[in-house]
Amino acid sequence: MQVIGLTSGVRGVATGEAHSCALLNGLVQCWGKNDHGQLGISGAQTTPVTAAVSGNVQALAVGANHSCVVFGGSVWCWGANSSGQLGNSSTADSNVPVQPVGLGSNVQAIAAGGAHTCAIMNGSLLCWGENYVGQVGDGTTADRLIPVVVQSPSSGVQAVAAGSAHTCSEVNGSAWCWGSNRSGQLGDNTTTDRWSPPATPVQGLSSGVLAISAGSDLTCALTSAGAECWGVNGSGQLGNNSTSDALTPVLVQGL
Repeated sequence: MQVIGLTSGVRGVATGEAHSCALLNGLVQCWGKNDHGQLGISGAQTTPVTAAVSGNVQALAVGANHSCVVFGGSVWCWGANSSGQLGNSSTADSNVPVQPVGLGSNVQAIAAGGAHTCAIMNGSLLCWGENYVGQVGDGTTADRLIPVVVQSPSSGVQAVAAGSAHTCSEVNGSAWCWGSNRSGQLGDNTTTDRWSPPATPVQGLSSGVLAISAGSDLTCALTSAGAECWGVNGSGQLGNNSTSDALTPVLVQGL
């Protein structure tokens, strides 16, 4: 079924817990649940509405109950903020876009997790919001209401992905993950949570990583060998003809 009003011109889409957003001709269109203001307006919407952000939007990220965009190199976020995931030194929800503190106007990419957010700025990675298992990556488990620099490797970052409570980055073709690891989604052959990036990359992915993506309790990477995934697998979500969790990357069959 086609989303009403989005028949052409869409160049990006992202989904949260119960809301979705799309980039359409440089504008953000959102629909679904809006109990925290995650649509960027007041009231729930069953069809797309334009979120209250102006400019030619370059990137879009949607968390469980919050949304963020990059335009003009600046970040704007709205929605749930109980853990500081909007980054504006507050824990009050907002149905209008607010700017995270201190990010400036040279942000290249953004990712939103369950209740945390990360951005790449000048090749450095900064994160903020919920941090109870170290998903912000600053070596603590304290929620961060404003962006903080992720511990090494924090430079040369090309891509970032945020899961429910873990974060991964791609640095010079290698994959690094931290935060919750209850199902092995950090790919380090353990189920130990990590409060900052480990000393070594994801096992077997020290080079050849082209892109990375994070789900609730799993992670996938596009590599020179194909698609590789790791973490929770009770429903076969790793695509390796198994339902056993994988603590290190496994190849997706047929890709």
